[in-house]
Amino acid sequence: MNSFRKLKAILFSLLFGILFLQCIWIYDAYKEQKKQFSNHLNNSVSHAINQYCNTHDALNLETQINIKQAIRKELLSLSEHPEFTLKLINTENINRDKKYPNRFFFPIKSNQCNGIKSLEIDIKAYNNYLLGAIVSWIALSAIFIVLLSIFTTIYLRNINIQKQIQKMKDEFTSNMTHELKTPISTITVASEILLNENISLNKEKTRRYAEIIHEENNRLKALVDRVMQVALFENGKLILNLKEENIHQIIEDLSQPLLLIIHKRQGNLNIQLHANNPMINIDKSHITNVISNLVENAIKYSSNHPQISISTNSLNSVFEIIIEDQGMGIDKKDIKHIFDKYYRANNKNQDQKSGFGLGLFYVYQVIKGHNGSINVESDINKGSKFIIHLPIA
Repeated sequence: MNSFRKLKAILFSLLFGILFLQCIWIYDAYKEQKKQFSNHLNNSVSHAINQYCNTHDALNLETQINIKQAIRKELLSLSEHPEFTLKLINTENINRDKKYPNRFFFPIKSNQCNGIKSLEIDIKAYNNYLLGAIVSWIALSAIFIVLLSIFTTIYLRNINIQKQIQKMKDEFTSNMTHELKTPISTITVASEILLNENISLNKEKTRRYAEIIHEENNRLKALVDRVMQVALFENGKLILNLKEENIHQIIEDLSQPLLLIIHKRQGNLNIQLHANNPMINIDKSHITNVISNLVENAIKYSSNHPQISISTNSLNSVFEIIIEDQGMGIDKKDIKHIFDKYYRANNKNQDQKSGFGLGLFYVYQVIKGHNGSINVESDINKGSKFIIHLPIA
């Protein structure tokens, strides 16, 4: 995480550095444009004065018009030609007020335009003209900065996502290793006892050790099957065997072994099957696993005495299944991620619960494969409600 923060700091420092250099570049471009315009205006005015103020005669109106037209003609050669006003000044005391950078003064030689000492050119909207002359460069610079900012943000976001995925994969590997060790160790011990000729075992004990091996082997098989199911989803190879099945019967059948666990913890399982017609096309095996998975989670994440309910309803063209508990609940910020592969909510009691972050991913993929939907309503310390909708037809 520290390396990611350092990378983030470096990239944003580079981004601000580039932004600063772009601002300097725009400012230099502005000054260069100002210099070029000033030189061009000087040449235009000098040419006009030399052409129309070459006598000692007083400067009449016609000559003034000719000078102005000559200057305008010269300025028309610019990509952006500003409007201006021309004023004749009869004194050498020229007021060059810095508050008016748009005013330019040009002295006239004593042998030209009798009585006129200088010309004042007042450029209208001078700063707007200068900015307009470099607006395309400003636009390109702004687009470059925006694109660079977007790409930097996307890059950092992708790196962060990859780090989160890697973290979840590492947690999955750690949890899977832990879960595999327990049944393997149990099988090893039980098998060593059975194979040890020095240990005398009666028929009942032999059968008990054989049952332990069988149970732990089934546990291993379930772990491997879950991982294989996820792999099938990722490769798009999962094939659902859809048949018309009675969901009410499925719920009643799977509830029997779950009731033993719930009653052992002095809890309660309330089943309310209100749907009018429980017969819909589903993959019995996968839907059974989905409901069992959700109920097992409800048991696992209920702190004391589990209070769990399973209900069904008929809603127009969908069959609704609701699994609700009064357990520890899910934080709002985690709800949108709980169906992501490997994701496990950062609950304060989470570390006490085993799991791989695959169960709800599996649930979501199965419901999606049935063209259904699953939604979650949850509050911390109040419980969770999983709402499944399956199409009836």
